[in-house]
Order: sequence, then structure tokens, then C-alpha cells
Amino acid sequence: MKKSGVKRFITVGGAGSLFIDGNQLVDGPDFPADIKPGATAARDYLNKIKENTTLDWTFSARN
Repeated sequence: MKKSGVKRFITVGGAGSLFIDGNQLVDGPDFPADIKPGATAARDYLNKIKENTTLDWTFSARN
């Protein structure tokens, strides 16, 4: 992103990264197994974005 000159990065992830009672939905026992791999990947991607301290970014969760 930095090399391309993009000033703001907006991405859409899944609701699995949302927290309820201190736990992420994707980690709950009732989370659908068939979409868990994608939801886990989206959560991991969000965690990677959080490591960047120079990029102006927004992550929007949707269900």
C-alpha cells in the first residue's frame, strides 16, 4: 500500500472477528464449520492490519 501511494485502505471482513463477552464469534462452539476457515482467515488478516502503525485503514465487519 505504501509503495502504491494509497492514502487510505478500506476492507470488508466477516462478523466472525467481532467480540461478544470477550470472545470472537469465530471461536465460539456454534460458529458454522463450513465458513470457519474463511472467517478465521479474515480475523487473521485483521490482526495483521492492526500491526501497521502508518497506514490509515478501516475494517468493516459484515454478516
